[in-house]
Amino acid sequence: MTEEAFSVPKELISKAVFFDYKTPITKVLPVLESKKYAATIITKEDAYYGVVDAKSIYKTQTGMTLNKKQSIGDFAIKVPRITVTSSIDDVIYYFYKTRTRALPYVEGKTIKGVLDRFTLLKIMLSMKMLQEIKVSDAMTTPIVAISADSKLSEAKAAMRSNNVNRFIVMQDNKFVGLLTNYDILHKYTPNNSERLPEMKTEIYSPSNVPVSSVMEPDPKTVNSDSGLADAARKLIEANISSLIALRGRKPVGMLTVTDIIESVVAKRHIEQNNVFISGFDSTTYEYEDEMREQLKSFMDKMEKLSNVKILYATIRLKKIKVREYELHARVALANRGIITVSTSGFLLDRTFEQLLELIKNDVLKIKERYLSVRRLTSRGEEAEE
Repeated sequence: MTEEAFSVPKELISKAVFFDYKTPITKVLPVLESKKYAATIITKEDAYYGVVDAKSIYKTQTGMTLNKKQSIGDFAIKVPRITVTSSIDDVIYYFYKTRTRALPYVEGKTIKGVLDRFTLLKIMLSMKMLQEIKVSDAMTTPIVAISADSKLSEAKAAMRSNNVNRFIVMQDNKFVGLLTNYDILHKYTPNNSERLPEMKTEIYSPSNVPVSSVMEPDPKTVNSDSGLADAARKLIEANISSLIALRGRKPVGMLTVTDIIESVVAKRHIEQNNVFISGFDSTTYEYEDEMREQLKSFMDKMEKLSNVKILYATIRLKKIKVREYELHARVALANRGIITVSTSGFLLDRTFEQLLELIKNDVLKIKERYLSVRRLTSRGEEAEE
């Protein structure tokens, strides 16, 4: 597939704000939370050092509070810089690969601003890249839920164990809200004027504040049968990063900006390759080709076993310790959404095998759930007759 010539119009470039890498995080966080800037440019000795957005800050927090002594450079991510000659495929792939909210835009050697991901969505809409893709093809499933009566500490621990940043909130078997990692930390961050009143008291503890006090009670939703273009417009208009996908009144998936970008990456490269693997370094690159071929073979076998079409699969490798590996997989199923699985271990080949087994189990569960729904529907039709 040939790349299209692409020139980013200057009017689409947003103003950038710059901070030295030694700047305390407490001075940068209010700028990011104002939502005036999608990301900040970090410099070191006046040279480009990386970018930081609110997501990159909150995602790294394992506890309930931010360390006020940390410098913003600790959270900087070195992402590619785009220029007037960058191809649209490159720009989309950079956003997909880095998961950042904005990329630096450079003229010569000078950063003139940033291209944020909502602007990227507008570009993709104008180029009709989201046509013929349904929300159900891009959403992440199964959706993870938590009780409205659960405590914030429980929710935070559950997010870590499930490797997610969002939960739908249920009460009496009814969908009542959305809880995000951002909600938890944003409303608990020291010096935040928006914190809940009970969070400002000396006796406040995340172990006694219910999820219902922090959740978004009326989150934005989209029908799972809607087109991806309509969903993208909703995200842009509301300036939010996720929508809950509904089938009728039942939550069946989560759709994020990243899901949309990933779907476009797969659609534009599907004829060449439906397997995307990233994160390998000089100590692991020798395994990359073997794992890619092994994954392709596995996908072929799973399609025959489950009779479910696999559109594409992505795997990200991350070293979490000197000798421990963490693998994250996202597998897109035709008309069944995207399943996500993660695992870790000390032996890369064995960890990869564990990952494939988890994928296999989830695909078979989705197949069985779909067949069960069809059987129930068929019985209902017979009863009506």
